[in-house]
Amino acid sequence: MDGTLRPLVDELSRITGEVETERAAADRAVIEHLQHEVAALRRAVAHLRISHQPVPESLRPVVARAMVEAAGLAEAG
Repeated sequence: MDGTLRPLVDELSRITGEVETERAAADRAVIEHLQHEVAALRRAVAHLRISHQPVPESLRPVVARAMVEAAGLAEAG
């Protein structure tokens, strides 16, 4: 490779690496959030299966988000 292009190629590689690292970190954050949502929904379902009590207050936000999303999917479908 031409020696004059080496610094440009090196800089592009560095920038690309940083962008990929940022994307990977963002993807990991989304995955972690979704794992928490799924775990909370599983707890809510388990609660509803074994109890006649209302969903605990701590789980109500995740159940509400799931219901809103399901309603949106029903309208779109």
